[in-house]
Amino acid sequence: MSSVIDRPAQPPHDLPGRHGARLRVNSEMAAWGAVGILLVITGAVVFYLTRGTTFWFDEWLWITSRRATTAATFLHPYNGHFSLVPVAIYKVLFATAGLKHYSAYRAVLVAGHLACVLLMFVYARRRVGALLALLAAAVIAFMGPGWQDILWPFQIAWMIVLAAGAGALLALEREDRSGDVGACVLLGIALASTSAGLAVAAGLVVEIAWVRRRWRDAWIAAIPLLLYAAWSLAYQDTAFLGSLSATVQFVAQSAADSLSVVTGLSGMDPINGKDQLLTFGPPLAVAAVALVIWMWRTGRPFTRRTLTVATMLVAFWVLTGLGRSDVSLPNAPRYLYVDAFFVLLLAGELAAFVRVGPAVRGLLVLAAAAVVVANFGVLRNAAAFLRSAAQSDNAEVAALNLSRRFATPRYVATAFPGYPFLVLHPSALFPAEEQLGWIGYSPAQLAAAPDEARHVADAQMVDIRALSLRPAVGAAPTGISGSALAPLTVGGTTRARGACVDYQAQATGAGQSSALYVRVAAGGVSISASGAPASAGVRRFGAEFVPVGTVAAGGTGTLTIPPDGLDRPWVLQLLSSGRLSVCAR
Repeated sequence: MSSVIDRPAQPPHDLPGRHGARLRVNSEMAAWGAVGILLVITGAVVFYLTRGTTFWFDEWLWITSRRATTAATFLHPYNGHFSLVPVAIYKVLFATAGLKHYSAYRAVLVAGHLACVLLMFVYARRRVGALLALLAAAVIAFMGPGWQDILWPFQIAWMIVLAAGAGALLALEREDRSGDVGACVLLGIALASTSAGLAVAAGLVVEIAWVRRRWRDAWIAAIPLLLYAAWSLAYQDTAFLGSLSATVQFVAQSAADSLSVVTGLSGMDPINGKDQLLTFGPPLAVAAVALVIWMWRTGRPFTRRTLTVATMLVAFWVLTGLGRSDVSLPNAPRYLYVDAFFVLLLAGELAAFVRVGPAVRGLLVLAAAAVVVANFGVLRNAAAFLRSAAQSDNAEVAALNLSRRFATPRYVATAFPGYPFLVLHPSALFPAEEQLGWIGYSPAQLAAAPDEARHVADAQMVDIRALSLRPAVGAAPTGISGSALAPLTVGGTTRARGACVDYQAQATGAGQSSALYVRVAAGGVSISASGAPASAGVRRFGAEFVPVGTVAAGGTGTLTIPPDGLDRPWVLQLLSSGRLSVCAR
């Protein structure tokens, strides 16, 4: 049977005598130098990857609903989480950086991620030595399958919980009053950041009850848990959403998924939403359980901290499954980062007394490098996805800002990334911009944006202005008054007639139409079709036309363009195989 050891293993490179002391000093300096380089590279890479990103999904809800300085702003749960600490961070960022400087939000996230990487190294180094600890830190540094926690500032709450959890465990190792107070405070911070703090609390309860076995130390976990309970009674809906069977399945899948990502075998594609986590996960999970059982049966020693960290990991899976198994999958990136962090902490505990030779260490270095390379590809693709989403965000907000006089207060931006989970109304967005600063593309920036973003803005402006062909009222215009039109044809001929343009389509293949393009100023146009119907579309910034209706053969329709003060005309496209008359209104 296995033996349980109270204290973590000492690094395996301790050597006696003065020469050994010098080697220890040199190896310490090398280890800290290496982790320093890792932190610098990680920070620079993550900050670079998040260039061009902006507020996404839940952040917009905090922008529009968490700006007030009231108790409810800080204490009201968000998606069931006690979010006091992350809300406070965003409040500070709102007051200092506003909405124009998203780089400040990215910097805060990078700092949280680097704290987790550093604490992983510090924690693992006390158990498996500097080299293996550095490998674990590198795996966390570029944990691509957990990209939401690395690239999206809103996920700073999860970073806080992990950093606070690891910090609390390290503080308890001091075995003095300062360490106990520090652990108590850090647990409180974790609980006030997200519900994942309950997993940290469960681990600390086990630590105090199993490792210390001193009731007088119960206050370390009891004080923050009592404060959390008081908050929960006042604000929280404590009804669990997931069934027991769904939770069991969630836990099993989480165990498999977590081993897929720490071994670099996730096969995740953030852009297309595809992954192969469960392809490799189950056999890895079975192998891991079999290895732990073998170590236990053969009498391999474990640290008592092993049970503490295992409790945190399993508690996170169980609590997440109970609360989110009906709406979230275990392989959601925000969970995978947490899974990987706890799994690596647990691996350090299990391997604390395992001695490996130089050959095995070399193989582990190669394996870790392969994992980092594989996971970094996922991280890079996820960053590209977020930058693309940011372009749509900026275009949508630009369209709303350029349409302020037309948008009703309860208008819904249906093309906004996150819809229908995220419903953004002008009545919420415009006051936020007036308080925190305008966001989104300016007209010049929108004109230079990628075509997909420009088309998003065009479609939104068409929708807000209700641009569509309507049946003409009264006689058709004669072309005597109005502004001259500047037509361009593809497969047809035109003739100017006052403020009108007469168009005759050129004969084309069966089922094909010729095209007439006209710049339309404020006021709009009237369109008469004969011989064949005409399909109309408009664009302003983009290259693709937004459909606005059809004029029946022998019919007349009007397209009204309200003035908005923007020095950029709309372009009208008419597709027809017959004759058209287009007159300025």
